[in-house]
Amino acid sequence: MIEQRPADANKELVRDIDQVNILLEAGLRTFNWTVERSRHFDIKASIFLALLGILLLPSLEIYGWSNKLLWLRLSPIILVFAGIVLCLYAILPTVHLQHPPLSALLKRYDSGKESLESKLELFRYYKSAASRNECIGKRKVTFIQVALVLSFCAFVIIILQYILRECLYGR
Repeated sequence: MIEQRPADANKELVRDIDQVNILLEAGLRTFNWTVERSRHFDIKASIFLALLGILLLPSLEIYGWSNKLLWLRLSPIILVFAGIVLCLYAILPTVHLQHPPLSALLKRYDSGKESLESKLELFRYYKSAASRNECIGKRKVTFIQVALVLSFCAFVIIILQYILRECLYGR
């Protein structure tokens, strides 16, 4: 049996360190991507919130036209308000997992652990933080998609009511 020489052990250790460095870098990139993506969804929710605010004005005008067909006059207002609530809920500040504080990192390095183990622990943290942040992003996407569907429905109802104004309300 061939004994492993120290040179081979050093090559193996260098290869392991390189692999862990690549793993840590990939975990950090994924973590940063999920945080930026969630912020991107906040911007989208703000845009849809502005759109719903614009749709609220004609909805209120339709409500003032006549006393007939109350359910038809209220439907765009209800859809717009539901969309506004969903967008506000999507924008609501949520706690994202952030980078670990420097003091926690220093404690891990001072405890006598090897660099490889510390980097693997850091990778595990970034991996779990990225998956949690991704769940937050998915929830925001769901709220934004439902708000978009509601705004489209409200827009169609408003257009139809403007087109059929004379037939529906006698004006």
